Amino acid sequence: MSTSVQDRAAGVLRAIVKYYSGRDRDLTEVGRRLEMNSLHKSPINFLYTNIGRGHPFYLDGILECLPRESVGHVTDVFGATSGSARQAWRLARFVYRGAARGGMYSKVYSRMRGGNDFNRGGLMQAVMGRPLRKAYADDHAPLVVAHPLLVAILKDKRNLIYQHGEVAAPRESWVKGGHLVLVPLPQTADEFISRGFAKERLFV
Repeated sequence: MSTSVQDRAAGVLRAIVKYYSGRDRDLTEVGRRLEMNSLHKSPINFLYTNIGRGHPFYLDGILECLPRESVGHVTDVFGATSGSARQAWRLARFVYRGAARGGMYSKVYSRMRGGNDFNRGGLMQAVMGRPLRKAYADDHAPLVVAHPLLVAILKDKRNLIYQHGEVAAPRESWVKGGHLVLVPLPQTADEFISRGFAKERLFV
């Protein structure tokens, strides 16, 4: 993700911080478009996957651009889960890293990625997501994630923000919900809109 994209994404998040802190209660772009009906002074939290090549790094540039006082709790799925959920995330990481070496793991990963529709849920998603929903569902502070699986798991969470770092918008990123989507380019936003996403939920 380019520096300019990171700066723009951080700018949106800084605007959200202003809205939450009460310093800009007339901020139309954030206040009205996101329909944030109550004031929360908590900083913005970040949840990483730390599995794939790009996803672990999409959020780094935003964190670097934000003032320290605007950043809340930063963790990843391995730190936020335990038991069977953590083992499931470790399995996902193992398969992904094995895919880089080719062979059987590559075929398994390609089949998994090619058929991904996170809107359908399923047992694995339920297992991986149970502790995350418990930790974040009732927390109204903004939470930024960079993987569509986390969007699917936390789609009922208020003030969820999805940082989509790719120029393309593949099928697995079309997760339905009320979350805000930060995208790198206007054509990326157009792709989401063509898939039924509300224009007011997309920020370039």
